[in-house]
Order: sequence, then C-alpha cells, then structure tokens
Amino acid sequence: LLSWTTLGKTRKDRLLEAEGALRSGDLGTAEQLFRSLILEDEKTSSYRLGLGATLLKQKRLHEAFDQAVYVLDREYASAPAHALLGTFFRLSGDFKKAIEHYRISLQVDPNAQAIGGLAIIDFYENRLNESFRGLRRAVRLDDSDADFYFHLAQVASKLQRYDAGLEGLDAVSAVVEDGLGTLWAIVDWDLYAWEENRWRRIS
Repeated sequence: LLSWTTLGKTRKDRLLEAEGALRSGDLGTAEQLFRSLILEDEKTSSYRLGLGATLLKQKRLHEAFDQAVYVLDREYASAPAHALLGTFFRLSGDFKKAIEHYRISLQVDPNAQAIGGLAIIDFYENRLNESFRGLRRAVRLDDSDADFYFHLAQVASKLQRYDAGLEGLDAVSAVVEDGLGTLWAIVDWDLYAWEENRWRRIS
C-alpha cells in the first residue's frame, strides 16, 4: 500500500496528507494512506476514523460502520466515532438512530460533524430555519467540509437567503474541483437567476 511518495515520511506527516486528501475529495489517496497507517498501528483511533469518513464519502457505508464500531468498542465516549455512526445512520435513512448518535457525540464535544449532521436532518425534515442555523455553525467550526456547504447552499436557496447560498457555492468550488458544476444542477434555479441579475446590475 505504500508508494514511493510516502517513504521516509513520519506517521504524523502521512496522517496530515491523508486528511488533506479526504478534504480535497481525493478519496483513493486518502483511503490508501489511512489503510497503510492502520497496517502499522491498528489501534490508533484517528486512523480508523479517517478511513471511516473516507468510506462514507465513497458510499461504502457498512465498511465505514465497522471502523466506527471498532473505535467505540475501545473508546465508548469517542465523539468523532459517534458522529461517524450518526452519519452512517443518516445516509442509511435511519434518522432516529442518527440523531441519537449525533447527540451523544455533542455531549462529549460540540463538533462540526454532529452539528452539521443534525442540521442536514433538519433540512430533510423541512425545519429550514433550524437547518440554516446549524449549517452556518458547522461551517464556522469546519470550513473544509464540502458537504456542509453543499447543504447550506440548498437550504439558503429554499429560504431565499441567496447571499448565503452563493457563499456555499463558492466554498464548495474552493474545496472540490468540480463542485460548482454539480451544485448549479441541484440548487433552486432562483439562486442562479439572482446571481445573473446581480452581475447584470453591476456591469
């Protein structure tokens, strides 16, 4: 699993590289790096949780679930492991269990993954104002997660908070190379029209 580019690097350097690859959407590289770290030290939680987050983004939900459970078997109070399980259940459509794990996570640490996950559930259950507030809080805590900005753009569009929606679009484009093209195809058409009109007024 180790390539020539990782030889001679410390585990800390490789962990930072893996986390950077995960944030930028280079999931293949992130998975390779996290797995190589686990081969060397299978008990370090941050390696397992990083791999779990990578697998979730690849929609390999049950593999991600296994990583979260491995950590919780050894550290039941792990806030990121509960947040990871919350996201597993949210993506599986079990919002009740997702909320349970997100809340346990928040009791330990007010982390962006749990706050953002709850806000995304609020969006899907049409609690738009609560969702907007939660997502704004999540991106203040973690400005590198494209998923939060993605949903922030959607909920801002529904609330006609177009400035905030465009902020979300701009942020996704900075984090994920093709983020803008994807988002324009999904968010409310009014957001696009508002931006077009704004530029016409300026020019």
